Amino acid sequence: MQKAGVLMNRYYIEQNEELQNNVIYMVKTDGICQWLLGDALKQDQFRFLYNVNKVIYESAIKDYYLNAKTN
Repeated sequence: MQKAGVLMNRYYIEQNEELQNNVIYMVKTDGICQWLLGDALKQDQFRFLYNVNKVIYESAIKDYYLNAKTN
């Protein structure tokens, strides 16, 4: 491995089920992360919702806000 260098190695992914499953999981997770991250508009909307919830959580109506029966 050291003589040929790291980039000269071949991995037969169809013969390595563990590597194959890890790559599939990584690609699916990356797709979810990209969807959640979204574009600039979606990020701005997340920041707005976070700030609204933060203001309410730090206010006097916190107990009412967190009570599932009254909210």
